[in-house]
Amino acid sequence: FIGGGSGVDISESKFASSVGGENNDIITGNYSVIAGGKNNLISGEGSVAGFSSNVVGGGRDNSIKSSAASVIAGGEGNTITGFVSCIMGGVANRIDGEGYSIIGGGEANTTRGQFSAILGGENNKTSGHYAVVAGGNSSSASGDYSFIGGGDQNHVSGEYSYAFGRKALVAPTHSGAAVLADGQNRTHTSSGEHTLNLDFASGVYIGGGGALYVSGNPVMTGAHTV
Repeated sequence: FIGGGSGVDISESKFASSVGGENNDIITGNYSVIAGGKNNLISGEGSVAGFSSNVVGGGRDNSIKSSAASVIAGGEGNTITGFVSCIMGGVANRIDGEGYSIIGGGEANTTRGQFSAILGGENNKTSGHYAVVAGGNSSSASGDYSFIGGGDQNHVSGEYSYAFGRKALVAPTHSGAAVLADGQNRTHTSSGEHTLNLDFASGVYIGGGGALYVSGNPVMTGAHTV
């Protein structure tokens, strides 16, 4: 079905629809839909048994290639090659690899890890499986099950590790490590496996008036040295 538009081609697909727009193509993208926009492409080469079922909601220059059951809701220049994935919007975002991943928006974000997510931001990357970057700029989560909460130039390579702040770094061999950093332009590095680094130039304050415990043992505070 072609609902309207100009330069639309779905001649090589079965049970596909292009509702409108300009120069949108569905090539061997069976059971697929392009709702509108310009220069959008669905190409189902490599999908299982010709099954594609991809959707491009609109936008411009978006493409879903060699994938199945994937969605690009809109935006510009977004690309999916991984299976069962979704890009909600933004510019020049990309999902590669095995897929099963999501990018919420932002610009120039790339995920290659399976079951991974980038919620937004710019120039962020995931390559670890089940890895998440919540936002920020130029951060990467390459460890499996790793997490970056946001900030700038944070890099988590260890498994089950996470980082917040600016230039927080978790080494590949530091599984289960965490780094919480301030905004200073310097590298804040993890100390080892299953460690927590609180790297703040002006100190760490714990309020509330309650006791402080380390490994179940109370720590002297107040006028005493910890």
